[in-house]
Amino acid sequence: MSCLHKVIVVSSSSSPKPQYNEDDLLVFITIGDGRKFAFARPGDKTWSVIQRVFAVIDFISFNSQFYGVNDYGKLKVCDFSGPRPIFVDFANAPEGVNGTERFYFVELEGELHMVIRRVDPTPIKFPPIEFHHVYMSVYFQVYKFDFCTHKWEELETLGDHAIFIGSNTTFGLNASDYPLCKPGCIYFTDDCNESYERLIGADMGIYNLEAGTIEPVYEGEDILSRFSPPVWIIPNPF
Repeated sequence: MSCLHKVIVVSSSSSPKPQYNEDDLLVFITIGDGRKFAFARPGDKTWSVIQRVFAVIDFISFNSQFYGVNDYGKLKVCDFSGPRPIFVDFANAPEGVNGTERFYFVELEGELHMVIRRVDPTPIKFPPIEFHHVYMSVYFQVYKFDFCTHKWEELETLGDHAIFIGSNTTFGLNASDYPLCKPGCIYFTDDCNESYERLIGADMGIYNLEAGTIEPVYEGEDILSRFSPPVWIIPNPF
């Protein structure tokens, strides 16, 4: 059973360059299969659940603000003005989002981006003695947020950037700084919940955003290589 999904430490100070006074620090977590959102301050003996928010599946501290995205792709910002922080609506989801996707925040070149992961709704079956899995990733989209218009702009390429996503962290880097890293690609790992007695580990690969292809992230003779997807070209169905 899944419990703790992600943890992040932020400052509730309104200063653009907070000094990270201990009284301003908060720890945020998402917990449980329903992705309930909770926080705690230094000295707290229990976690406090944030109200007026449901299923925040990813969050990020960006430009002295704290943002979350729910399972329908709606962008929210955390309001610290009251005695308890709450999430309020900030922007709508990108067009075409229907609530079956997975969402990941990432900062690139000082801009807020969101990766959308699309999965094949057709169940995949593997031998019962090895990995089980329900769905496989088939397509990714990357959007940059425009704070002037409060809208998302879809990117066709990542340029020199590479993005790494998984169940508890997402980050980007310049591929040219790492000789073995492929530019313009999204490296993804399996983040399916271990529910219904299923194991995870099959859904991983390297997605080329511009070409729309997926190739194995790992090749070899052992069990992991057999569950990396082969290279294929995915037509954009959306």
